[in-house]
Amino acid sequence: MEEFRYNKNDFLRVSTFADCNLASKTIKNRIMDYFLENGVQIIDPDTTYIESGVSIGAGSVVYPNNELCGNTEIGNNVQLFGGNRILNSIVSADAKIEGSSIVSSVIGAKSRIKNSVIGSDALIKSNCKIIDGASVKESVVDEECKIIGASVKGAYINKNCKIYDGARISGSDGNITLLNNVSVMENAVIARPCEIKEGAKVDAGAIIK
Repeated sequence: MEEFRYNKNDFLRVSTFADCNLASKTIKNRIMDYFLENGVQIIDPDTTYIESGVSIGAGSVVYPNNELCGNTEIGNNVQLFGGNRILNSIVSADAKIEGSSIVSSVIGAKSRIKNSVIGSDALIKSNCKIIDGASVKESVVDEECKIIGASVKGAYINKNCKIYDGARISGSDGNITLLNNVSVMENAVIARPCEIKEGAKVDAGAIIK
């Protein structure tokens, strides 16, 4: 039979706001201790918020000012730099996330997300780079893609595509598809259902609508 050990803080009587505050701190400390004991490095527990439904793999590092909420799964050897909010999402092994919001989405292994918004059922596959104020929602982004300061919604982006600053892809339910090796240059707009052929280049400032 498994043995459990308790201390007096496990049996706090909560009757005032001060008691609630103490109980919250106790629960937070227990969560932090659990991850620390299981090979997760938390740089500053005081500025880190992790809910009880979160799982974090061994070898991961959580830097200050992170919020990990809901049913979030963080894989092994992930680096969560400062300023992230991650809710009900999966971040796969060896990913690097910084200054970003990730909601109800999946981030593939070895991908890098920086200063960007990933949300509303996005799937980012492995080895992708999404940085510099990019936004990806309701889309699939296949392996080895780069999205730099661009907005993507409702699209299927195939392998090794590059989408640059100010570009906007606005579809619905994947009705815009970029085949492999497509480049969408600065400030281009794709706003109607279409398929961009493999290896094509959408010129800077071009409008497809």
